Amino acid sequence: MRKKAATMSLLNLPNEIILQIAQDQTICDLHSLLITNRRLAHLLHKSLINAVFRDRSATHGKRLLLQTARTGNVAAVVKLFDRQILRFTGDDALLNNAVVTESGLAVHTLIEAGISVNSKEMRTGNTPLMRAIWNGNESMVRMLLKYRQVDVNCWNDNQEAAFHLACVHGSEGMVKAFLEREELEVNVENKFSWRPIHVAVGRGQVGMVKALLADPRLELNVLGHDGWTPLHCAVRRGVDEIVKLLLDDGRLDINATCARWDQNALVIAIYEGHASIVEMLLDDKRIEAKLSLKVEEWKIGTGRKVERVLRSRGLLGPKRKKASPKPREESPVSEGKRLKSREEQMP
Repeated sequence: MRKKAATMSLLNLPNEIILQIAQDQTICDLHSLLITNRRLAHLLHKSLINAVFRDRSATHGKRLLLQTARTGNVAAVVKLFDRQILRFTGDDALLNNAVVTESGLAVHTLIEAGISVNSKEMRTGNTPLMRAIWNGNESMVRMLLKYRQVDVNCWNDNQEAAFHLACVHGSEGMVKAFLEREELEVNVENKFSWRPIHVAVGRGQVGMVKALLADPRLELNVLGHDGWTPLHCAVRRGVDEIVKLLLDDGRLDINATCARWDQNALVIAIYEGHASIVEMLLDDKRIEAKLSLKVEEWKIGTGRKVERVLRSRGLLGPKRKKASPKPREESPVSEGKRLKSREEQMP
């Protein structure tokens, strides 16, 4: 009988032979060996890195970078950059994706290793700061804003500023973090002519409005689309607390009118049927309560509360009573038809 050949385990082989075998293995096979045994993990780690640079795979290169960044080892990431790993992985969206999928430690490690914190995506032009805003990650936004090299006034290809995105898709904490930067353009105008203060009052964000009003750089009477001021937007939105915040600010022009319809805030409040806001505006001594004679003819259903407020302030005339209709006189012909119809219905 032929004797069975003796086999030797891979772990029993000398390190030199294992390393020689690893040179001919694929990246997936090397990864399988790494997760099999702790000794192989320490021994073949460098071989896996060499295999990534040998194959120049963008997918595996990004995985290697992110996996190294998760450890917080800045020096290890710098070595990968020195070996020109970004030549086949690309850096246009590496940090942009990392702010969404990775922890703050990994993002911090990549930035400290030298990757651009203002890198833009080729498809959208969004920066890592914008991606963090879209993702609603307030802690990530705060961390990025601590880097002085971050451009807080950046724009994407859709003509959207980062601060606008924070007011539209972000939170009160994001807005406060932006306002801490001295170079921030607080009154930046987007492609629809709206400013951040217009956006905040339009969304009904009370805390966000408070933070903006507390900033001395804010221009409160700026004009938006169709000449609307922030007060016009707040009155139309109908949030009493926001309207009161604006009225309490000494910079407000309460009698400003829209450029297109020539209406002030009081007329808009009446039209929208916000009785409490109508009272609030009429209680302000600065208001010019000159209404058009056509207010009584509006068929807009402003509501009885608004009507009562206006009449109590003497801005509407007394309510006219509708005359009772006169009894209808039937002609002999119609009366005959009625009697005839009744006779036909009788059995």
